[in-house]
Amino acid sequence: MTLTLLKAIFLGLVAFLATTEGGLTSTVYKNFALSNGKTFNYYISYNATIPASSYKHLVLVVHGQPRDVRSTMAGPIETRFAAEKTTGALIVGPLFQVAADANANCNADSRPIPPATANDATWTCSSWMQGRESTNNGPSSFVALNNLLSKLKQDFPSLSTASLVGFSAGGQFMQRYIAFSKIPSGVTAKFLVASPSSYLYFDSVRPSPVGKDWSACTTNDACSFSFATPTNCATSNQWKYGLDARPASVAGEAATLRSNYVSANIIYVAGSQDTGSADDGCAAVVQGSGRLQRALAYAAYDRKYLATSKNRKVVTPDCGHDVYCVTKSTSVSQVYLA
Repeated sequence: MTLTLLKAIFLGLVAFLATTEGGLTSTVYKNFALSNGKTFNYYISYNATIPASSYKHLVLVVHGQPRDVRSTMAGPIETRFAAEKTTGALIVGPLFQVAADANANCNADSRPIPPATANDATWTCSSWMQGRESTNNGPSSFVALNNLLSKLKQDFPSLSTASLVGFSAGGQFMQRYIAFSKIPSGVTAKFLVASPSSYLYFDSVRPSPVGKDWSACTTNDACSFSFATPTNCATSNQWKYGLDARPASVAGEAATLRSNYVSANIIYVAGSQDTGSADDGCAAVVQGSGRLQRALAYAAYDRKYLATSKNRKVVTPDCGHDVYCVTKSTSVSQVYLA
């Protein structure tokens, strides 16, 4: 048997085990009741043959606009297996359901997801990422995630650390959710905001690179930024880009929301090749030319105006807009598995 054939067999075995994790760990579709009696759905990957008390770390990943939850979970599941943490780390992917007649507009997962039932809490294809209330008289998407975290802490009482990851539209959700999050007692959380097309600013100012074009801003140190209130975009500080004109579902004192955000443990992530924008409205454009540039500029804003002592920068794996590449990269996975 040749070395090449042995290598191929080995790599095939690793790929199989990373998917099945030895047949012991499985990914299960579950739900629980929200305050209005509607159900909230999620996938959970864990080994049901070991005690719930063995799980101490949670990796929760929020899907993008296509609601590709199982594909979003694939990178963390494989990385967890490779890191030999199958008996200590839960991986959970919440699913923000939409009504059946809207499902085709935001369901592009190669691993099909169940359609919403009559008893599921539902949102529109975009409202869930903005913290809006469900369309059938239920709580907001932010409250739903808070409830899920409480449910997981009840089911796995030894959970003590959590990495909450959002990619793309999930990154939009996560970055805004931070200010409204209610982490269960006894759990220390970190938030990974990965590749959103826009950010929530806590002031009216927006960035401009000093003496350079936006295209030159590709690393944390490539550009310095000045900040001023835009004069060419009347909506630049309206929700979801700023704190003005907020719906009731995201009410709260601006100072409190800002304080919550400043005190959180936040890691910004953007692929070094992720220069597309997805959002070309003026409120997004005044944040930068593309996802990478907007991430770098927001991190600079954070350092200047928010958590001035934390020196938050952007982790930039060698990826485009690809959730599998980003979550499998060493620079990112070593953060969320820790």
